[in-house]
Amino acid sequence: MARKYWGTLDVVGKRLSVSTDGKGTRQWNEIVGVVENVRDVEVQDQAVPEFYLALFQSGAGSHHLIVRTQANPDLLAGTISRQIWANYPDQPVRHAMTLTETIAESVGNQRLHTVLLGVFAGLGLALALLGVYGVVSYSVARRTQEIGVRMALGADRAAVLCMVMRQGLNLVAYGAAIGAAGALGAVRVIASELYGVKPSDPWTFSAGAALILFVGCLACWLPARRAMRVDPTVALRYE
Repeated sequence: MARKYWGTLDVVGKRLSVSTDGKGTRQWNEIVGVVENVRDVEVQDQAVPEFYLALFQSGAGSHHLIVRTQANPDLLAGTISRQIWANYPDQPVRHAMTLTETIAESVGNQRLHTVLLGVFAGLGLALALLGVYGVVSYSVARRTQEIGVRMALGADRAAVLCMVMRQGLNLVAYGAAIGAAGALGAVRVIASELYGVKPSDPWTFSAGAALILFVGCLACWLPARRAMRVDPTVALRYE
């Protein structure tokens, strides 16, 4: 609020009017301090301009008391209530909870959505990896006869393996690139469920692509090694 309306944080001593008296004359309050940005309602929302009034200036209504402690806050709820009643015997105290519990309660719906989304995303990723492995492995296994011909003609095993890996991974890399582009276009759907993580988080996309490439390497390497261990004469008759 200080930056928005005064352009600086050095606003102590300046005045702010938020109300008028019965005659319509503005009532002025002196600014005595500046606090950091806070999010009162939803932790994922952007901070909005706010100001605080002294307890006896804010009028009637409910109030929230925040207490910082180094001990277990759950054990101090009764002590805090008794201290309040010692000064204000008629003051009701309710809904005492830790800040961790308050934050957890405020993001309960988002957390449930995230868990469900994570479960289905994990299942989708597992099915995608199984599909990548199955398709690539089958395509390499079908080249057993070709590998046998190359081996019978004196081709180097390492060279044949590198060729198979390179050709197989080219397809996997193209698929990963297309999938990443599609994911970038779909992140807007889940952007509202994220907090503290950018929808286009590079580490997430990199980890997904790396996992797919790793599975593609296994899908190329395992059947290629099996094919190269087969006797060339047997591989030539392979169907």
